[in-house]
Amino acid sequence: MKKRILHMAAALTIAAAALTACTEAKEPDRGFYEEEAEPTKTPDMPTEPETTVTPVRPSENNVTVSSVKELVEAVRPGVFIYVEPGTYNISDFLAAAWAAEGDDWNVNHEYVEIRQVYDGFELVIKNVENLTIEGTDSDRAATHFQTDPRYAAVLAFENCTYVNLSTITMGHTNTGNCYGSVIDFRGCEAIAVGNADLYGCGVIGLNLEYCTNYLFCNNVTIRECYSGPLGNEGSSGVWQFDNCSLVDSTSSCLFDIDGLDITFNNCKFGDRETENFMFSDRITANNCEWGNVEIYPDYPESDPADYIPATFTTDGLSVTPFDKSMLTYPYWAGFEVTDEKTGATAETDIWAYFFSDGTGFIYEDGYERGFDWYMDSQYGATMTFDDGTEAGAIIYADKNAKESTTWLQIYMDGHGTWFAPLYPTDVEE
Repeated sequence: MKKRILHMAAALTIAAAALTACTEAKEPDRGFYEEEAEPTKTPDMPTEPETTVTPVRPSENNVTVSSVKELVEAVRPGVFIYVEPGTYNISDFLAAAWAAEGDDWNVNHEYVEIRQVYDGFELVIKNVENLTIEGTDSDRAATHFQTDPRYAAVLAFENCTYVNLSTITMGHTNTGNCYGSVIDFRGCEAIAVGNADLYGCGVIGLNLEYCTNYLFCNNVTIRECYSGPLGNEGSSGVWQFDNCSLVDSTSSCLFDIDGLDITFNNCKFGDRETENFMFSDRITANNCEWGNVEIYPDYPESDPADYIPATFTTDGLSVTPFDKSMLTYPYWAGFEVTDEKTGATAETDIWAYFFSDGTGFIYEDGYERGFDWYMDSQYGATMTFDDGTEAGAIIYADKNAKESTTWLQIYMDGHGTWFAPLYPTDVEE
């Protein structure tokens, strides 16, 4: 049985409109395009020549910060936040704030939230309109945001409108496999990213879920992300990338582009990114530099036993909260089935595939068994098979393990089956 396990991440949205950031006399270059004002006509006077207009924000809406605490306290609608040069570990601040106040911290902050993930905390900026975060130094490497947890995005935005991020570098402190993206946008509208460097191990560089209007990127590098530079679920609109570099991903970089109008202008692509973007008739590319297209060899049949530790035990496992991405990002290889009545265990050869559109299938003994699924809580998912029977999916974590380890258990047909995660590079076709 030959398999190519492709990462399906979903559809995205980009726009040619960039938000015009206000400038003062010595403000740094933001990396965004500035809009041109229409000529103004007044009676008995000639028309003024066309000029570039950079509106000045009220001074009370300009804030300069030099710590993560100052940054999160400054977040509010209409604010322009200048960030001084430095390396900012967001997770260190979140852990200390949570230890001191717990959920009271969230109660006291309207536009930011500390959200727990499996191995730490994630900063979520929410319900904000017209927010700009910009490094004060023209060198984007000078302003560096980091986070430690592999399950957290470096920054996440929810239900925000007109978001500008500029002249910054962002990534995880750890390398290898991550479950969190570099930047997550969830339910947002009108996003602009300029003069930025986004790097892995983030599973995806820019990940959009149910966003609308546009995503505009100018002079942005997205590199070394595990499953590719871009991800999407349920978004629509226009995405435009100008002078961007999408390189050195370690997986297939595939994502669904239904509902999106995507244009790349003067962009550079690595080999993995070229395999996905170069041949799509749904993407417009102008004057782009492409990498090499790799032809895969014929791999031998894959055995789930190749990916399962010989010493698997349920000792130390505990149910852990999870979201849709934790089910859909890896694919799952079953290796042990337990009879719920007798407790007897046996080896099994079974595969589970969960897709971001709420469908999936179980593959066993050469047959596919389709199902629909949804998250019924933060601790479980419900699966409804084509024949009407139901099953439940729960993720367990081994917090005693030296490295982050998760296991999936699916309860179906009177049995509990254990699955291990496989990642897109584990199995090729």
